[in-house]
Amino acid sequence: MANDLINDKSDVKFAKLLFNKGTDDALSFNCLIKNIEKEYVNFVGMSDYSDQVSIGAPIDIRIYSTNGVVAAEATLLNMFKIGRTPVYTTTYPSPYEHTQKRAYYRADMHLPITLLIVLPNGSTKQINATTKNISGRGMCFISLDPIFPDYFSITINIKFKDRFVVTTADHIYTNPVKYKDSILYIHAFKFTGIDPEDINFIVKECFLYQIAKKKQSQ
Repeated sequence: MANDLINDKSDVKFAKLLFNKGTDDALSFNCLIKNIEKEYVNFVGMSDYSDQVSIGAPIDIRIYSTNGVVAAEATLLNMFKIGRTPVYTTTYPSPYEHTQKRAYYRADMHLPITLLIVLPNGSTKQINATTKNISGRGMCFISLDPIFPDYFSITINIKFKDRFVVTTADHIYTNPVKYKDSILYIHAFKFTGIDPEDINFIVKECFLYQIAKKKQSQ
C-alpha cells in the first residue's frame, strides 16, 4: 500500500522533506513530485532552500495522498534548478510507516470562498467559488477553467456560518474530473499563513459537519 501511494502521482498532493531531523538546524519544507524513476525521485521545491542542504544528506519524507500519509527515508543525490525553481533528486524513498489517518481531518463542506490573486505583473484577479472539501491545512474547489493562473500571492477568504477565515495559500495542483458528460477541473490549495486558532476552528467545524451528516442519515 505504501509503495502504491508513492508511485501513484495522480493521488499525491504534496511531499514534505525534512533535513537535519532532531537538531537545532532542522529544515522542513513542502515539495511537489516531479517524476518517479526506479532508482530516484525528483521533488520540485515550493520554496528555494537549495543553499541550506548538502548532497548526501539523509532525508525524512512525508508523502500526503488522498489515502493517507507515507513516512519514508531517502538520501539527497543532486540539486538543480529549472529557472528559479529548485529540484531535489533523492534515492527512491524507503517507506517505514503508513497511516490512513490524515494530519488534518477533511470534510466535504461547501463553503463560499473568495480568492484574491496577485499576478506576477502586480495586477489582481478575484475568483468567487465554493469549496468541494476543506481541512485545517487546505481546500479545493471545482471550476470550468482548466488552468489556474500564475501568481505572486493568493489570499483566501472563507465564509463559515458565523465567522470568516482569511489565509494566504499556495496552489498545489489542478486535476480534471468527470461530471456527467462534462470534464471539470479541481483546483487544490494548501494554506500557508493560517493562524493556529483558525486551524483548530476549521478542524472542529469539519468534525461537527460529519457528526451532523451522520445524524441526518440515521
